[in-house]
Amino acid sequence: MRPTGQSEVFIRRAGPKEARVLLRLIKEFAEESGEPLAAANDEQLMARALQNLTCFVAFYQDQPTGYVLGIDSLGGRGSATPEMPGYYLGDLFITKDWRKLGLGRALLSAMLQTPTSWGPTRFLRWEMSTLPEDAPIRAFYDAILPERHTGLPYVWEAPVDAATISPERYMAFRPRRLMTERAWLSLEPAFATQGGRWFARLHELAGAPADYPALMEALATDGYAYLSFAEGLDLPFGGAEKMIEGCYRLPNAEACLVVFPKKSN
Repeated sequence: MRPTGQSEVFIRRAGPKEARVLLRLIKEFAEESGEPLAAANDEQLMARALQNLTCFVAFYQDQPTGYVLGIDSLGGRGSATPEMPGYYLGDLFITKDWRKLGLGRALLSAMLQTPTSWGPTRFLRWEMSTLPEDAPIRAFYDAILPERHTGLPYVWEAPVDAATISPERYMAFRPRRLMTERAWLSLEPAFATQGGRWFARLHELAGAPADYPALMEALATDGYAYLSFAEGLDLPFGGAEKMIEGCYRLPNAEACLVVFPKKSN
């Protein structure tokens, strides 16, 4: 609980040593949001994952008060712009006693000021609930990131008998851009902390629909058939269900993208 009149908080980059602390926050986040707790029970898994994620945790007197977690992402609206790196926002959570004090803004700022593996951050992608009861969350993003593109998020579930993906194997899934003479797609890996789910974000699938099966087959042979897929902003309205067999829209959700101006040297 936040002590009266004392609000000094320290924010630091999380590494494997913070895995246990981060899991405590993830459990609290999952319980509050009703998400499954699969990933919140494996400290070793989280420690390995943190070697490849950008995460900051806020502390008051060694007690965690919130965290933000981002995944390196390549290319703004799809990888047609590979020179523009950024983050997919996995989680942003503040414990109840510390909310409405600017801590969420501070954590997000710390992440966005941390360069990605490909260079300085140029964009942020995330998904947000559209349910009425989540209006306060939307108001938070409206206040700090009002200028954003929006789209419909979709999911393409991996087969039930799909192989288990270890963090080491998963990180071998680098961003892909596949093309035929008439169509192309781009995607990248991501990680959901609450559900313990390795998945791929399908950012862009465009061109001649007749060529889409060939592109999806190429992904399957590349190993992506073992991952769930999530799509953000770039497919035509309602188009994913028609293009990808078994794909469905995430209910009560909106995909968001903010592109930041290039910093002057």
